Amino acid sequence: MSILIIGLLSWLGLLVLAIFNAGRRDMIYGPQLSEPVAHQISCVILAMLIYAATMYFLYVNPIDASLRDYITIGVLWTGLTVAFEFLFFHYVRKYSWKELLGNYDVRKGRLWPLVLIATLTAPVLIGMML
Repeated sequence: MSILIIGLLSWLGLLVLAIFNAGRRDMIYGPQLSEPVAHQISCVILAMLIYAATMYFLYVNPIDASLRDYITIGVLWTGLTVAFEFLFFHYVRKYSWKELLGNYDVRKGRLWPLVLIATLTAPVLIGMML
């Protein structure tokens, strides 16, 4: 199987984890916390889940990949994540572009860039360790 197909299928697994993580935030701990704090906790948890899932994917599906392949997977995952975030949340959930871009403002405590950094770096860091 091609490295890009493996990367795409793995990203779909990450998408499921992200949806589960958001649901858990909205139903379990989000109602007891302020929105910024719930968002921060959710982002940290999702970043950890991304690293753990990447380790699982690469351990269960060992691939003969180079550093370049792992970088390609990280870029693919990050691109798909940003595209999904902007397209789905703008056109389906009806968030404004301003609201979506606001998630990138770390000066206001938004930690979404942490998730994107984890998404980009997880294949490289985990792939080179295994």
